[in-house]
Amino acid sequence: RKSRSGTDRAVLFQASSVAFLASQDFDFNAALATGCTSLTFAEEAALREQYMLREQRIDDTKRDGEQARIKPTRAGDIQFVAESRQKCLQLVKSAEKPGGDQAAASGSPPPPPPSVTLRPRNGYQRKLVYELMQFEFPLLHIEKVDNPGCEWQPMMKITRLTAEEVERLRAKARAEKKRKFESDVAMEVGMRAVVEAIHSAKVPLVVHNGFTDLLRVVGDFIMPLPESYHHFKAVISRLFPRIFDTRYLLTRTPHIA
Repeated sequence: RKSRSGTDRAVLFQASSVAFLASQDFDFNAALATGCTSLTFAEEAALREQYMLREQRIDDTKRDGEQARIKPTRAGDIQFVAESRQKCLQLVKSAEKPGGDQAAASGSPPPPPPSVTLRPRNGYQRKLVYELMQFEFPLLHIEKVDNPGCEWQPMMKITRLTAEEVERLRAKARAEKKRKFESDVAMEVGMRAVVEAIHSAKVPLVVHNGFTDLLRVVGDFIMPLPESYHHFKAVISRLFPRIFDTRYLLTRTPHIA
Protein backbone atom coordinates (compact mmCIF):
# COMPACT_ATOMS: atom_id res chain seq x y z
CA ARG A 1 0.00 0.00 0.00
CA LYS A 2 1.04 3.61 -0.43
CA SER A 3 3.15 4.97 2.38
CA ARG A 4 1.87 7.91 4.42
CA SER A 5 5.34 9.41 4.07
CA GLY A 6 4.80 9.90 0.35
CA THR A 7 7.00 7.02 -0.79
CA ASP A 8 5.21 5.57 -3.82
CA ARG A 9 6.95 2.57 -5.35
CA ALA A 10 6.18 0.96 -8.70
CA VAL A 11 5.02 -2.65 -8.45
CA LEU A 12 5.80 -5.12 -11.27
CA PHE A 13 3.76 -8.31 -11.72
CA GLN A 14 4.87 -11.29 -13.79
CA ALA A 15 1.97 -13.04 -15.54
CA SER A 16 3.08 -16.56 -14.62
CA SER A 17 3.58 -15.56 -10.97
CA VAL A 18 0.14 -13.95 -10.82
CA ALA A 19 -1.40 -17.08 -12.35
CA PHE A 20 0.31 -19.30 -9.78
CA LEU A 21 -0.74 -17.11 -6.86
CA ALA A 22 -4.31 -16.98 -8.14
CA SER A 23 -4.38 -20.79 -8.38
CA GLN A 24 -3.43 -20.89 -4.70
CA ASP A 25 -6.25 -18.48 -3.76
CA PHE A 26 -3.85 -15.66 -2.98
CA ASP A 27 -5.73 -12.58 -1.71
CA PHE A 28 -4.45 -9.76 -3.94
CA ASN A 29 -6.85 -7.25 -2.38
CA ALA A 30 -5.38 -7.85 1.07
CA ALA A 31 -1.83 -7.53 -0.24
CA LEU A 32 -2.55 -4.23 -2.00
CA ALA A 33 -4.85 -2.68 0.60
CA THR A 34 -3.26 -3.73 3.88
CA GLY A 35 0.28 -4.73 3.00
CA CYS A 36 3.25 -3.62 5.11
CA THR A 37 5.03 -0.36 4.46
CA SER A 38 8.81 -0.13 4.43
CA LEU A 39 11.50 2.51 4.30
CA THR A 40 15.14 2.08 3.40
CA PHE A 41 17.70 3.90 5.51
CA ALA A 42 18.04 6.57 2.82
CA GLU A 43 14.26 7.05 2.62
CA GLU A 44 14.02 7.40 6.40
CA ALA A 45 16.82 9.99 6.37
CA ALA A 46 15.04 11.92 3.59
CA LEU A 47 11.79 11.81 5.57
CA ARG A 48 13.49 13.24 8.64
CA GLU A 49 15.13 15.96 6.55
CA GLN A 50 11.73 16.92 5.11
CA TYR A 51 10.34 17.20 8.63
CA MET A 52 13.21 19.46 9.73
CA LEU A 53 12.84 21.66 6.64
CA ARG A 54 9.09 21.91 7.19
CA GLU A 55 9.61 22.98 10.80
CA GLN A 56 12.25 25.48 9.67
CA ARG A 57 9.81 27.00 7.16
CA ILE A 58 7.27 27.42 9.96
CA ASP A 59 9.87 29.22 12.08
CA ASP A 60 10.86 31.39 9.10
CA THR A 61 7.21 32.31 8.51
CA LYS A 62 6.84 33.43 12.12
CA ARG A 63 10.06 35.44 11.85
CA ASP A 64 9.14 37.09 8.52
CA GLY A 65 5.89 38.38 9.98
CA GLU A 66 3.45 40.15 7.69
CA GLN A 67 5.52 39.49 4.57
CA ALA A 68 4.73 35.78 4.78
CA ARG A 69 1.07 36.20 5.72
CA ILE A 70 -1.72 34.98 3.46
CA LYS A 71 -3.78 37.79 1.94
CA PRO A 72 -7.41 36.67 1.38
CA THR A 73 -9.01 38.00 -1.82
CA ARG A 74 -12.54 36.57 -1.82
CA ALA A 75 -15.21 38.69 -0.18
CA GLY A 76 -16.45 35.85 2.02
CA ASP A 77 -12.95 35.13 3.37
CA ILE A 78 -12.23 38.83 3.97
CA GLN A 79 -15.51 39.19 5.89
CA PHE A 80 -14.77 36.05 7.91
CA VAL A 81 -11.35 37.41 8.96
CA ALA A 82 -12.87 40.79 9.88
CA GLU A 83 -15.56 39.15 12.01
CA SER A 84 -13.03 36.86 13.67
CA ARG A 85 -10.75 39.82 14.43
CA GLN A 86 -13.65 41.71 16.01
CA LYS A 87 -14.56 38.75 18.24
CA CYS A 88 -10.94 38.40 19.34
CA LEU A 89 -10.70 42.11 20.12
CA GLN A 90 -13.83 41.88 22.24
CA LEU A 91 -12.35 38.86 24.02
CA VAL A 92 -9.16 40.76 24.83
CA LYS A 93 -11.05 43.88 25.95
CA SER A 94 -13.39 41.88 28.18
CA ALA A 95 -10.41 40.60 30.13
CA GLU A 96 -9.10 44.17 30.54
CA LYS A 97 -12.27 45.39 32.26
CA PRO A 98 -12.00 46.03 36.03
CA GLY A 99 -12.59 42.75 37.80
CA GLY A 100 -12.64 40.88 34.50
CA ASP A 101 -9.60 38.80 35.34
CA GLN A 102 -9.64 38.59 39.11
CA ALA A 103 -9.36 35.27 40.84
CA ALA A 104 -12.42 33.63 42.21
CA ALA A 105 -13.35 34.18 45.85
CA SER A 106 -11.42 32.16 48.41
CA GLY A 107 -12.61 28.57 48.54
CA SER A 108 -14.33 28.76 45.18
CA PRO A 109 -13.06 27.03 42.04
CA PRO A 110 -11.42 29.40 39.54
CA PRO A 111 -13.70 30.47 36.69
CA PRO A 112 -12.94 29.10 33.22
CA PRO A 113 -10.85 31.42 31.05
CA PRO A 114 -12.89 33.64 28.73
CA SER A 115 -13.32 32.28 25.20
CA VAL A 116 -15.15 32.70 21.91
CA THR A 117 -16.00 30.18 19.20
CA LEU A 118 -15.35 30.67 15.48
CA ARG A 119 -16.93 28.67 12.67
CA PRO A 120 -14.60 28.48 9.65
CA ARG A 121 -16.20 26.88 6.60
CA ASN A 122 -13.10 25.18 5.22
CA GLY A 123 -9.43 24.49 5.76
CA TYR A 124 -8.41 27.76 4.12
CA GLN A 125 -10.41 29.79 6.62
CA ARG A 126 -8.93 27.75 9.47
CA LYS A 127 -5.49 28.66 8.15
CA LEU A 128 -6.53 32.33 8.17
CA VAL A 129 -7.59 32.00 11.81
CA TYR A 130 -4.25 30.46 12.78
CA GLU A 131 -2.41 33.32 11.10
CA LEU A 132 -4.70 35.90 12.72
CA MET A 133 -3.79 34.52 16.15
CA GLN A 134 -0.12 34.26 15.29
CA PHE A 135 0.34 37.82 14.04
CA GLU A 136 -2.27 39.83 15.95
CA PHE A 137 -3.29 37.91 19.08
CA PRO A 138 -0.30 35.90 20.35
CA LEU A 139 -1.87 35.42 23.80
CA LEU A 140 -4.98 33.76 22.43
CA HIS A 141 -4.97 29.96 22.28
CA ILE A 142 -6.73 27.96 19.52
CA GLU A 143 -8.16 24.49 19.76
CA LYS A 144 -10.49 22.55 17.50
CA VAL A 145 -13.82 21.53 19.00
CA ASP A 146 -16.57 19.31 17.62
CA ASN A 147 -19.34 20.92 15.62
CA PRO A 148 -22.62 19.19 16.56
CA GLY A 149 -24.25 20.32 13.35
CA CYS A 150 -21.46 19.24 11.00
CA GLU A 151 -18.82 16.78 12.25
CA TRP A 152 -16.54 17.21 9.22
CA GLN A 153 -16.41 21.00 9.76
CA PRO A 154 -14.93 21.53 13.25
CA MET A 155 -15.27 24.80 15.11
CA MET A 156 -12.35 26.71 16.65
CA LYS A 157 -12.39 27.73 20.29
CA ILE A 158 -10.31 30.83 21.08
CA THR A 159 -9.27 31.21 24.71
CA ARG A 160 -7.42 34.07 26.37
CA LEU A 161 -4.48 32.83 28.43
CA THR A 162 -1.42 34.24 30.14
CA ALA A 163 1.93 34.32 28.34
CA GLU A 164 3.19 31.46 30.55
CA GLU A 165 0.13 29.33 29.78
CA VAL A 166 0.45 29.96 26.03
CA GLU A 167 4.13 29.00 26.01
CA ARG A 168 3.41 25.85 28.02
CA LEU A 169 0.68 24.79 25.60
CA ARG A 170 2.87 25.52 22.57
CA ALA A 171 5.73 23.49 24.03
CA LYS A 172 3.30 20.65 24.68
CA ALA A 173 1.99 20.87 21.10
CA ARG A 174 5.54 20.80 19.69
CA ALA A 175 6.40 17.77 21.80
CA GLU A 176 3.22 15.97 20.73
CA LYS A 177 3.90 16.78 17.08
CA LYS A 178 7.43 15.38 17.39
CA ARG A 179 6.13 12.28 19.19
CA LYS A 180 3.56 11.65 16.46
CA PHE A 181 6.21 12.08 13.77
CA GLU A 182 8.48 9.53 15.45
CA SER A 183 5.54 7.14 15.82
CA ASP A 184 4.67 7.54 12.13
CA VAL A 185 8.30 6.91 11.12
CA ALA A 186 8.38 3.75 13.22
CA MET A 187 5.24 2.55 11.46
CA GLU A 188 6.62 3.44 8.03
CA VAL A 189 9.87 1.54 8.64
CA GLY A 190 7.64 -1.53 8.62
CA MET A 191 9.32 -4.74 7.48
CA ARG A 192 12.79 -3.26 7.83
CA ALA A 193 12.32 -3.51 11.59
CA VAL A 194 11.93 -7.30 11.19
CA VAL A 195 15.12 -7.49 9.12
CA GLU A 196 16.98 -5.42 11.72
CA ALA A 197 15.66 -7.64 14.52
CA ILE A 198 16.96 -10.78 12.77
CA HIS A 199 20.32 -9.09 12.26
CA SER A 200 20.52 -7.95 15.90
CA ALA A 201 19.57 -11.38 17.23
CA LYS A 202 22.47 -12.94 15.28
CA VAL A 203 20.34 -15.94 14.38
CA PRO A 204 20.65 -17.94 11.15
CA LEU A 205 18.40 -17.07 8.23
CA VAL A 206 16.83 -20.09 6.55
CA VAL A 207 15.46 -19.74 2.99
CA HIS A 208 14.48 -22.02 0.12
CA ASN A 209 15.80 -20.99 -3.28
CA GLY A 210 16.11 -17.58 -1.67
CA PHE A 211 18.45 -15.60 -3.92
CA THR A 212 15.67 -13.46 -5.42
CA ASP A 213 14.14 -13.07 -1.95
CA LEU A 214 17.42 -11.70 -0.65
CA LEU A 215 17.53 -9.31 -3.58
CA ARG A 216 14.09 -8.00 -2.57
CA VAL A 217 15.10 -7.73 1.09
CA VAL A 218 18.07 -5.53 0.24
CA GLY A 219 16.37 -3.49 -2.50
CA ASP A 220 13.08 -2.88 -0.68
CA PHE A 221 14.18 -2.59 2.93
CA ILE A 222 17.85 -1.64 3.13
CA MET A 223 19.26 0.25 0.14
CA PRO A 224 19.19 0.42 -3.66
CA LEU A 225 20.57 -2.80 -5.09
CA PRO A 226 24.34 -2.69 -5.63
CA GLU A 227 25.48 -2.73 -9.24
CA SER A 228 27.85 -5.66 -8.78
CA TYR A 229 27.31 -9.16 -7.42
CA HIS A 230 30.37 -8.89 -5.17
CA HIS A 231 29.06 -5.69 -3.57
CA PHE A 232 25.66 -7.32 -3.06
CA LYS A 233 27.33 -10.36 -1.49
CA ALA A 234 29.22 -8.11 0.92
CA VAL A 235 26.00 -6.34 1.94
CA ILE A 236 24.18 -9.63 2.54
CA SER A 237 27.12 -11.05 4.49
CA ARG A 238 27.07 -8.06 6.85
CA LEU A 239 23.29 -8.22 7.18
CA PHE A 240 22.94 -12.01 7.60
CA PRO A 241 26.28 -13.64 8.41
CA ARG A 242 24.71 -17.14 8.45
CA ILE A 243 22.27 -18.11 5.68
CA PHE A 244 21.06 -21.62 4.95
CA ASP A 245 19.30 -22.29 1.63
CA THR A 246 17.48 -25.63 1.85
CA ARG A 247 17.29 -26.00 -1.93
CA TYR A 248 21.04 -25.55 -2.23
CA LEU A 249 21.62 -28.06 0.56
CA LEU A 250 19.38 -30.66 -1.09
CA THR A 251 21.08 -30.11 -4.45
CA ARG A 252 24.60 -30.49 -3.08
CA THR A 253 23.85 -33.16 -0.46
CA PRO A 254 20.92 -35.24 -1.81
CA HIS A 255 21.53 -38.01 0.70
CA ILE A 256 20.06 -35.86 3.50
CA ALA A 257 16.67 -35.63 1.76
